[in-house]
Order: sequence, then structure tokens, then C-alpha cells
Amino acid sequence: MAGVYIHIPYCEKKCSYCDFHSSASTSDKKQMFDAIAVEVDMCKDFFEQNEIKTIYFGGGTPSCCTAAELRVIIDKLAEHIDLSSIVEFTIEANPEDLSKEYLAELRGLGINRLSIGIQSFDDNVLTFFNRRHNSQRAVDAVRDAQEVGFDNISIDLIYGVDGFSDLVWQNSVNQALNLKIQHISAYHLTIEGKSVLSHRLKTGEIKQIDEHRSQTQFDYLHNTLADNGFDHYEVSSFAQKGRESLHNSSYWTAEPYIGLAPSAHSYHSDSREWNVSNNRKYIEYIDSGLRATEKEMLSIEDKYNEYVMISLRTKRGVDMNYLRDKFPEYLYSYFIGRAVANRILKNTDNFYHITPKDFLLSDSVIVDFFYTE
Repeated sequence: MAGVYIHIPYCEKKCSYCDFHSSASTSDKKQMFDAIAVEVDMCKDFFEQNEIKTIYFGGGTPSCCTAAELRVIIDKLAEHIDLSSIVEFTIEANPEDLSKEYLAELRGLGINRLSIGIQSFDDNVLTFFNRRHNSQRAVDAVRDAQEVGFDNISIDLIYGVDGFSDLVWQNSVNQALNLKIQHISAYHLTIEGKSVLSHRLKTGEIKQIDEHRSQTQFDYLHNTLADNGFDHYEVSSFAQKGRESLHNSSYWTAEPYIGLAPSAHSYHSDSREWNVSNNRKYIEYIDSGLRATEKEMLSIEDKYNEYVMISLRTKRGVDMNYLRDKFPEYLYSYFIGRAVANRILKNTDNFYHITPKDFLLSDSVIVDFFYTE
């Protein structure tokens, strides 16, 4: 099952934690969408060779685009893909963009899943993040989406924010539950190198939250959602039964995917590709008849490291039969040696995995399994 990811490189303003590629200027928007449509044609071999089951508009802020703008790309995809066979069609959206009229237009485009960037249901936290919406607008956006007919809704939340009480975080989790959504992506705040928060951290204006409070907030998240029927199926992902993100799950099972537009990444069994993270250069490349990509061929060690990293981020974990069948003996033995010595990793039915209650420690566990010799 392959997927298509389209990166919409525009935001009305930058969130304080964000380090993703986006631009506040939309003067080149028409050129951009025309270029993305051309890139779709350039990738026709991928569409012919793979069964496409998921489409994902990410960003940036895809919901800052009109339905007519999005249709330019969707119509072009329809020339290469049977859209009736798409199982999951997701768009990332901000609450302030989701009027009932716009939501109805999104459904008319065939989009059947929303990923709404709420981040918090606390107005002070939203101000800290430089978000454009307030908590009431976040609630209204979810309810409006449900009234329009969306029954597969995910929201993003961020925890581990110093300066705000644990109660603030608990209230956000409980508000999410009250809205009866199907999926929650919850991320510990990471202060990225080029973000506004990174500058404020360097100047001493803010500080990182201490590890004990991070653990406390993570435990509340995990336990509360588990008590309410959510499966913690990946480090940052919680789903009601049958509502796991199919598109993201394909990343974690090493399925092929194609990325379109500036900064988008692609994965094939033997290589990775990524588009230039510059709107002007991307358009220039496409106009000259070239995809704006760099490519890295993957060695067997690269593939091993990739498989271990994505698998240990999931509840399922590393399939030892797959590891033995797909990789040389020295890599299989390398993993086994470290797995036996690791106190956090568990073995269930020949799958080595991190139990969800220990997911907060996953980064430190995973790095120990990378083959670097």
C-alpha cells in the first residue's frame, strides 16, 4: 500500500515552535500549484508501479488554500490514480480556517479525514505558541466538522511546555475526550534549531521543562486515553479501534511513498529523495523540466537502521522473522545482542518492542540499536 504526500508550503504566520518549511508570502501560489501539478506528471512511473491507497495534504497549512486551489492538484492526481480506490484522504487544517462552508467543500473534494492542529485548549498556551485560533474556536471547528459529516478526525496536542501547570495539560486531554474524536497525535514540545522558541531559549527567556514533569504529563496522557478506549499504537499516536492513521502507518512499515512540492520527502525500497526547501527554486526546477530532488541510495546498513528506528516507534515493534529474512546475519546478531542487554525492550511472540508506557524513553532506546560500524 503506497501513499502520496503533498506539502503545502504556506502559513499565514509562523508558530513559535515550528521548524517546518513554509512561507507567509503567497505571491507565487498560482505558479506553485501549477508546478505541483507538473511534478505529479513527472512521477507517473511511481503511480503506475504502486497501488496508491492514501493521500495526505500536509504543510505548512493546507487549509489556507481554497478548495479550488486544492482541486488543481487532486484533478491532476486523478489522471494517474483511481481516486475511488483511496481508502484514506487526509488534510491538515487549522481551526480558524474550518468554516462549515469550507468543510463541506473539503468533503466534496473526496477528503475523508481531518488532522486539526489544535495544540492546546488553553488560550494562554495558544498565545505562547503564536497560534491564530483560541480554545473556543478549536472546539467549534471539531463540532462543525462532525456536523458536516466528518467521522474520522485527528487533533494535534503538545505537552511538556514549561511555565504551564500540569492541570492545564490535563484539561486539554479531557477536552479532547469530551469532543469524541477518533485520533490524537500528542507530541512532547521539542524546541527546534530555527524556531522562535529556540531563540527565546538561548536568551534565557524560557527554559525546558524538567524530566519529572515531562514524565508526569506523559503518564497522564497515556493512562487517561487508555482508560477511554484509545490504543497507544505509536510513540505520539493514539487511536480508537480501527482509526489508526493508515498513511502514517505506511511510513512505519517501510511502505513506499512519494512526496510532492517543496521540502517533501519520498521513500523507495532502495533510496530516499527530498525536494528542495525553497519555493522559488522548486518552481524554477519544475519549469526547467526537472524534479527539484536530491537522492540518497540506501546501503543494507541504512535499511537496517531505518527499519529498526520506525519499528521501535510502534507498539508492534521489530519483527524478528522479518529481520532474519531481509537482513544479513551480522545485522540480525547485532540487534539480538543489544536487545538481550536492554532492560526496556520486551519480546512478545518474537517481536521486540517498547511497551507504550515507556514510549517517552524511545529515542534513547532506539539510538542504541543503530549500526554505525
